[in-house]
Amino acid sequence: MVVAASLDLAVGSLIIAAMMNVFNVLGYPIIAPWHYYIIGALVGLSPDLDIFTSYNVMSGGVYQKKHHHEKIPHYPLMILPAVFLMGGLLIILCKYSSLSIFWVTAVASCLLWHYLHDSKWTGGHGINWLYPFSSVGIFNRENEYNKWLHGEILRPSFKTAVGVVFAAIIIGVVATQYSNSLLIGMVLTISVLISTIATWILHCFSV
Repeated sequence: MVVAASLDLAVGSLIIAAMMNVFNVLGYPIIAPWHYYIIGALVGLSPDLDIFTSYNVMSGGVYQKKHHHEKIPHYPLMILPAVFLMGGLLIILCKYSSLSIFWVTAVASCLLWHYLHDSKWTGGHGINWLYPFSSVGIFNRENEYNKWLHGEILRPSFKTAVGVVFAAIIIGVVATQYSNSLLIGMVLTISVLISTIATWILHCFSV
C-alpha cells in the first residue's frame, strides 16, 4: 500500500518544511532535524492506521470488507477538536513556546491534509466529515474494494500515476531543502518513481 500512501507521506513532510519557513519568516526560528520530516510524514499518514482493523467484517451473512474510512481516525469532527484541545494544553504547559505552537499547528495541518485528500471532491472515496451528527456510506463490499485496489493502485492508473509523480517531486524538494544537495533530492525522486514502477510490473506478472 506504499503506492497509495506515498502522497500522504510526502505532503506530511512538505508541511513540516513549509511551516519551518513560515516560522522563520515570522521571527520564530525552528531548526528542524531530519526526524521532524519523518514525524510529519507519519502524521500525514496516521489516520490510515485504522486499515488494520477493517478486514473480514461479517454483515447480514454477507462477507464484506468494511472500509477503513468508517473508523474513528477518519472522523475529522472528533479528531481535530481533540488535537486542538490536547495541543492547547501542551502550549500552555510549555509556556507558549514557539516549538509547541509549531507542532500543534503541524499535526493539525497534516491531519487536515489527509482528510481533504480522502474526500470525494478531491477524488478520494469520501469520509464522514460531520460524524457523529451525520453519516454517509463508504463502499465496503469485497469486490468493490478489490476493484479499487487492483484497478487503481496495484496497476497504473492516471490518478495514481499523477499522485505518485507529485509525491516523488515533493520528496525530492524537501530532501533538497534539508540537505542543500540537488543530487540527493533527485536520487530520492527517482527512487520513488522506480519503486512504484517496480510494484506495478511485479503485480502485472503475478496475475
